[in-house]
Amino acid sequence: VPTLLMDREYEGDFTGNEARGDTIRIRRRDRGNAQEFTGTIASRQLEESKVDLKLERHVDASFAITTRELTLDLDDFSSQVLEPQVVSIAEDVDRYAASKYLDLPSFANVDASNVAQALPTTIASLAQARKVLNNQKVPMAGRVMVHDPELEAAFLSIDTFTEADKKGDEGTALREASLGRILGIDHFMGQNVDGDTPLVAPAAADVVGVTDNNEVVGANSITVSGLQPSTTFPLGTPLTIDHAVADGGPKNYILAAAMTTSAGGVGTAVLYDPSTGGLIRGEQLKAPTVAATTVVTINTATAGDSYFRRGALFHPRAFAFASVPLAVPPEAEGAVISDGGLSIRVIRDYDITTKQSVISLDVLVGAKVVQGELGTQFVVSA
Repeated sequence: VPTLLMDREYEGDFTGNEARGDTIRIRRRDRGNAQEFTGTIASRQLEESKVDLKLERHVDASFAITTRELTLDLDDFSSQVLEPQVVSIAEDVDRYAASKYLDLPSFANVDASNVAQALPTTIASLAQARKVLNNQKVPMAGRVMVHDPELEAAFLSIDTFTEADKKGDEGTALREASLGRILGIDHFMGQNVDGDTPLVAPAAADVVGVTDNNEVVGANSITVSGLQPSTTFPLGTPLTIDHAVADGGPKNYILAAAMTTSAGGVGTAVLYDPSTGGLIRGEQLKAPTVAATTVVTINTATAGDSYFRRGALFHPRAFAFASVPLAVPPEAEGAVISDGGLSIRVIRDYDITTKQSVISLDVLVGAKVVQGELGTQFVVSA
């Protein structure tokens, strides 16, 4: 499921001669600059940042095959030999793609302090998750939600979730035994979503550092010094920046990516603002009324609570995914097949050292969060 719900428009940028580790540059959209015209325009430079989409996973399924198996008719060979290998590759790629949900910078099903709540018992949990998407200005069309099996079971136990006459789909979802479209979101269950591995932030006293206010315009991170050395603060860790009163006073943010400090206690923080539902850019932290540095408090005591990431809500443009066909060596017999949106290379060769035929199936894939503000993780308390 995950691979079919991600933006795949960038696959055409690969040539077909790639190897593991090859990348393409993806341009992130400018955020726009609309405002009221008052007699003079206010222009600015476009801020189209770029991210790399790397073909970082090469999945292989190879096996020796006997003469008897080679003599099977085409239908039997496909169902008994090839199909199980293709399924195993698809499941591996699905797990890889679903792992990218953990890079989304915001959280649904949390309270005002960003603490995860229990599994849903009412449809209100989904309404609040939808509110997160609304606050982040996620386009209404194309919204999807992927549940792990535990989260799916919780929602299917809610009557208002399963009553087809309240979903606006004329009963289609119920007849097809699928989750369907509910509250303007298409719902899917992903068997390969790992929702059982808890994230536990370091439980310690609050950590205080300082940040340089002279951040670069368009930058999507800030530098914080004076922190604990060689410490990793995971995605979702809350922190407070003590802005001057004239600039609105202290404000709460969360880390939109894991931050690991250097031996000197310096870290690079990518910030998400829960109040506006967006990532923070460097110029948003520039303020002429504050001193050369601003105090940053990382609330690790609050972040010490553990929680499970059991799903995600997003627009497909939040992610980029690519499955690139690999070339068939001229000395081997092979072809490229397409299954479930994956371009899988199938090669048959003879291993003279073991005097056996060997069939190898492999695929080269890559996935990346491109616009993290177009999605949110659905978290549940441990």
